[in-house]
Amino acid sequence: MRSSTMCLLLLLLPACTPPAGTGPVTKTITVAPMCALLATDSMVAPVSNTPVTSERTDAATAHGFVRLHGTTGQRGNTTPPGSRNDVFAFSEGWLRHPVMPVVFRAQVHPAPRPAPFNDFAASAWTISTQDATGRWSGPLFTGSANRGFTEVDDRAAAIRTAPQLMPVGVASPQMFACAGTRSDDSTIRTTSLFELRVPVPASNIRAATFVQDLLNGDDRFVPNAPGPLIGPSAPPTPRERARGQSRAERIGEMRDDAVRR
Repeated sequence: MRSSTMCLLLLLLPACTPPAGTGPVTKTITVAPMCALLATDSMVAPVSNTPVTSERTDAATAHGFVRLHGTTGQRGNTTPPGSRNDVFAFSEGWLRHPVMPVVFRAQVHPAPRPAPFNDFAASAWTISTQDATGRWSGPLFTGSANRGFTEVDDRAAAIRTAPQLMPVGVASPQMFACAGTRSDDSTIRTTSLFELRVPVPASNIRAATFVQDLLNGDDRFVPNAPGPLIGPSAPPTPRERARGQSRAERIGEMRDDAVRR
């Protein structure tokens, strides 16, 4: 049995040419306007979840898309113990830096459950980046909505936690993501907003910043919450209650200026 999940990704990337007279030139890959389809090809017997893509290479024809083919770069769970290249869902977003554009790729994949389970029935997500030279990073950002990797996540449950990448801005581009996580007190599954940054070597700048639990506000806040992203020591002021609209949305509304859109 086979099924597929598909999304449409439109990439309009600028040319990547270093300024003249700036010293040694780092060879970069060709960056061109492109429309791409992202999908996962899933089989039940045998179990297989493969990320595939198709690029539109000829805008003059009715469709112009090439055949679906496997993706390059990191695939699936590469974190020990063990590894699995299955991918339940993935998405991509990019920062329009005029000199060195960066692509972010989010993937949801099987995750190992510890003893006594010793299987890959949980799920987690990772986000990696590709720079203009074509080099992919390892997993920079990780997360999961699974309770301590003890729950069983089927494909549908895993897909619901897939990070949705949201590039914002032109002069000062930023990348945000909404992703499935645990609430601060780890009692329920929720959706959290993060700001993602490309890590700077030899610096202590965190590559991701937790912004807010979008479903619960600060109602389940835990000081210095443990995990890959350590939470703040105190909730924001004023404290946000779960009332169906996030602080980020309200701030956006308050700062919205039709003249400057």
